[in-house]
Amino acid sequence: MTKSTTKFILCAAAAALAVTGAVNAQIALVAPPISGNNGIIAQDEYMWDDGSTEDLLGWNAGGTMAWIQWFDATGGSDTITELRIINGSALYPGYGNGDGSRVDVGIWSDPNGDGEPSDSVLLYTLQTTVQNQDTDTYQTVAITPTVVTGRFFIGAWITHSAGQFVAPMDTNSGNIIAGRAYIFGNYIGYGGSFNPNNPGDTLNNVLFEMSDIGAPTNFCVRASSGGGGYTLSVGGNCPGTVQVVWDGAQPSKQQAIVFAANTGSYVVPSGPCQGTRLGLGTRNLRVVNIVSTGNGSGQVGGNASSGACGGYLQLVTIANPCEASNVDQLP
Repeated sequence: MTKSTTKFILCAAAAALAVTGAVNAQIALVAPPISGNNGIIAQDEYMWDDGSTEDLLGWNAGGTMAWIQWFDATGGSDTITELRIINGSALYPGYGNGDGSRVDVGIWSDPNGDGEPSDSVLLYTLQTTVQNQDTDTYQTVAITPTVVTGRFFIGAWITHSAGQFVAPMDTNSGNIIAGRAYIFGNYIGYGGSFNPNNPGDTLNNVLFEMSDIGAPTNFCVRASSGGGGYTLSVGGNCPGTVQVVWDGAQPSKQQAIVFAANTGSYVVPSGPCQGTRLGLGTRNLRVVNIVSTGNGSGQVGGNASSGACGGYLQLVTIANPCEASNVDQLP
């Protein structure tokens, strides 16, 4: 691709994606839309894309762009342990910030389950660095286990300069539907400052559904609930004797068994695990026991009253860094 051809494609793409209002012509693709059909994607993890990129998206003037799409939690509730992202595009190398630059990943709720993120709330975020730029190779990011219920969003965001393109797009898989993939963020000149906590914050963000702007796509972002090695399971009878079994903990460390009556996204406010995000809510939240991890596996029994039945347990290894297991429900 020659330099002059590249300029032509960028201009053509920007014109094709002009939108109304104050953000007119603020969004640009690297390449024009590509049609095609790769068939339905096998759902062995939370994924919609086929693993390869056909385009990249960015703000014409530069700014911070987030790309997100929704998934439905298996069984109505699940614990996400890994997020996966593609950085850049093998078809269009050299447009991103490069390996080692900052990228943030996140999980958002969908309170009313309609697949539209204007009311979404950030459940979890982690700052990391770009890896495998322009190779279409997924970068796996291990996260603190985070409980999702119903429909939820996953995605990432990058701050970029004019002339850079950062959102990785799969435009030719056969399962693209309207109302699934969105971008939001703040471009230079819009005013305010990017707010990842609430995509629908119109004072600081603009929010677009991809089909609405003429670029239907699946974004190359995925999630997994099977990647975390630190696992908890709860068995027995409630009320009565319950068994808490764990595996994959950091050896020779103390771990807290934490109870709550509901799931949520509680962040430990102080102490050695300050800043650790749990998959528990705040109703009757308390530490019920401190045990040793031994060689990383073990179990402990205890009596559970009727008031605890239906509640949730999570283990937190007290270390540097602290680590949280999945959440499991009492019988």
